[in-house]
Amino acid sequence: MSIKWTPALAVGVSAIDQQHKELFDHVAKLIDAMKNSDAAEVGRLMDFLGAYVVEHFRMEEGLMQRYAYPTTRCTGPPTSGSSGTTASCEGSSSPRGR
Repeated sequence: MSIKWTPALAVGVSAIDQQHKELFDHVAKLIDAMKNSDAAEVGRLMDFLGAYVVEHFRMEEGLMQRYAYPTTRCTGPPTSGSSGTTASCEGSSSPRGR
């Protein structure tokens, strides 16, 4: 199994596209580490991805609010909670608004 970011996945916002590339790169490394039974590397990559996705979604949600993304309604700015970012958002584009 191979996972690779391609230009067809671009959303047109360079900061988000760059972060998506980074996510794909690290998920590919995670898959390789699991195939190689490299528990230390799997742990390191899981730690990285856990923190990175929180920051990534915080940035995406902030941009959605800042530019009044039409299918997302958030009642407040993204904040850091005990389980990651939290915001009261509704809409098809919000990862937690489903």
